[in-house]
Amino acid sequence: MNRVRRLSMKLIEEFPDRFSGNYEKNKEVLAEVALIRNKRLRNEIAGFLTSSLSESKTAKEPAKETSE
Repeated sequence: MNRVRRLSMKLIEEFPDRFSGNYEKNKEVLAEVALIRNKRLRNEIAGFLTSSLSESKTAKEPAKETSE
């Protein structure tokens, strides 16, 4: 498992309610909860968190049915 995925999963386990599907918000939260000195690594983690949380949100929502 690469380090971005490993760190992201660890952060989701420790702070499940702090992260969301918003990339900019996730970058701000990362600055508060983790000491990441490398800008590129921070952005990669924020992007992975955003994509994984967006995917899990869409998977949990039931499909909308159209009545025609």
